[in-house]
Amino acid sequence: MQLLAGERLHLHGAREQRVVRRKVLAAKAVDRQAIGADNARTTLDQAVVLLARADMVVSNDSGLMHVAAALDRPMIALYGSLSPQERQKVTHDGGALSAVPVKDGDGAKVSDLSPTAQAKVKAIYEGRLKFFSEDIAGRIRRIADANGGVNGMGIAFWGPAEKRCRDGGKWDFKLGSTNFLCDYENQRKHIHMSMKGKLAEK
Repeated sequence: MQLLAGERLHLHGAREQRVVRRKVLAAKAVDRQAIGADNARTTLDQAVVLLARADMVVSNDSGLMHVAAALDRPMIALYGSLSPQERQKVTHDGGALSAVPVKDGDGAKVSDLSPTAQAKVKAIYEGRLKFFSEDIAGRIRRIADANGGVNGMGIAFWGPAEKRCRDGGKWDFKLGSTNFLCDYENQRKHIHMSMKGKLAEK
């Protein structure tokens, strides 16, 4: 990061983000003398004042990001669909078994994920529905809704889901429950995708 003469960089975040701040400092991307503050003790009022005075804000998807937006500050917002803790919970080694439903303990319940991650899962689900005709997609939605909807499903990955398939990513993905399954496998020599389900018992 190139700072102009007289410019200062302020690093702020919660206590658990101290490791991230240390990595920024260790990278030596910014002259240490140009860092105006580096602590986790900033109060909310102090943070709002600093944001209001900022010429540029770089933030993750957080409350302070929305404060900066409300203050109409120029901003670069960084989004991550899954937090490190969520990613650890939903990721497995090896490959998934084709057409096997998502079981308890396979991953995480969608409703337990962050709002950003939930929105991403729903976008993936809607993207998969586009492969089907409107009539079939409507049937799938009814079956999924009868089984608790997307938020009531579990999600799991097998393999490092760190980049898109088109960019060489090799991983398997499952979204579903005992009565509904959306899976996507590309660790084989071909891409395999399926959606299947059955109506919940009344």
